[in-house]
Amino acid sequence: MADRSLLVSGGALGGAPSSLQADGGFVVTTTSLLPHTRLPLHAHERASLNVVLAGHYEERIGARRAVVPPGACVVKPGGVTHANVIGDAVTHCLVVELDPARLDAIGTRSTVCDDVRLLRDAAFGLLAVRILREVRSPDTVTPLALAGLALDLVAVASRAALASGPGAEPRWLRGVVDRLTRAARGGPVPTLHELAYDAGVHPAHVARVFRRHHRTSVGEFVRARRAEHAALLLAETDRPLARIALDLGFADQSHFTRSFRQRVGVTPAEYRRCTGTSFRACARPATVSAGDR
Repeated sequence: MADRSLLVSGGALGGAPSSLQADGGFVVTTTSLLPHTRLPLHAHERASLNVVLAGHYEERIGARRAVVPPGACVVKPGGVTHANVIGDAVTHCLVVELDPARLDAIGTRSTVCDDVRLLRDAAFGLLAVRILREVRSPDTVTPLALAGLALDLVAVASRAALASGPGAEPRWLRGVVDRLTRAARGGPVPTLHELAYDAGVHPAHVARVFRRHHRTSVGEFVRARRAEHAALLLAETDRPLARIALDLGFADQSHFTRSFRQRVGVTPAEYRRCTGTSFRACARPATVSAGDR
């Protein structure tokens, strides 16, 4: 397998530099890939955390296949051979890589980078946007800020891995998640009792098991997924903000703006300027090494 794969020493394929010098323990790379792009078998030299900002792609590792949606984080140890197939929308990702010394230091507290993981947590998207803002508007404090945010990302991933580790997710919970995801995309929002009725369990059990597996409440889950879907619409369409607010179930555009800013840290209009039609100018593949400035 190794002789048929490409070893990438930094960032990602598809326009980012193929070789980067990691200083200060972290390398941050942004990438933008066109729909239906196929990335051949390759491996990254360093352990990495890849957060999808908008769009989606399929991760292929051996016989394993997994679709990585917006707001999700893929963790991979260095040297894992994999291929990627981009979905039907332009996909924007943020990749944080760890050099061996930093990985060893983190390894005394967390083993999150010891295995391939697909993780979901409402904090991933928020942290990724904050990192992106630092990369886009660097100053003398940026290396320090990036190092702190990258550590925050590793910590969130570590806790998400711990939460998802013990015990498989019950089948009924997958149905709950599917229904909530549809609600976040503009469908009717079910009550806890409706979810419990469909699942055949008590409402308190739904709430308790849902929080254990997803590290958030049912309501917060819907709000986070709604923000993720709004981010995708802002990045990939020219749909007016008022229409997005209406389509996703917000009371009005002001409610949409307040909610989105609380969760993402920027207004919908600001997010669209950075990841929408002007993404190639505003968010071209770029690399900043924490500590190298």
